[in-house]
Amino acid sequence: MESILEALKYLLISAGATGCGILYWMAMENMKYKKYTSFHVFVLSLLLTPLGAWIVSTFLRAGELSAASNREK
Repeated sequence: MESILEALKYLLISAGATGCGILYWMAMENMKYKKYTSFHVFVLSLLLTPLGAWIVSTFLRAGELSAASNREK
């Protein structure tokens, strides 16, 4: 029984690490169109977790797209 719990714990930790990696990658994709570098995403990920970095980068990207849309009109 204890070995099953250890295996589930390993799978949970692996799934969490994969999720963090995906959120980090999504933040990098959002920030690549701005003047920010990967260093900025790294610092945001350390300070706010990868989820926080993705949320911040999404708002920055949405603001950029909104400004570009307004310039076209």
